[in-house]
Amino acid sequence: STLDRSSAASDVYKRQIKTHMDGMRQHGGARSAIPSVMVDQESAYVTVEISRYSGVYAIYISDEYGVPLSNTNGIVEGRTYSILETEDLPTGNYTIMIVLGNLVYKGKFHITH
Repeated sequence: STLDRSSAASDVYKRQIKTHMDGMRQHGGARSAIPSVMVDQESAYVTVEISRYSGVYAIYISDEYGVPLSNTNGIVEGRTYSILETEDLPTGNYTIMIVLGNLVYKGKFHITH
């Protein structure tokens, strides 16, 4: 589910989740043409920033066994932020996948309560 940032609890910690793009290797050229995805984990939510992209996006969170737990989608016109609540997820390892057209970004994060 998506959460309005103004109603979020105060941050206990903030950590960037490193993501990588699946199935694509950059060999020089115009890097600005590639969409940017930044993912931060905070105490009760994960924030995804998508920029340099226009089109449909989807964000999926799954557990360490690949079981899908949440998804959200929408349309980006240049830049957007999506905030996903994680406070109800049990302690464990998770994968976040961000799909932008035919580009797929994946990252892993851990939740401890």
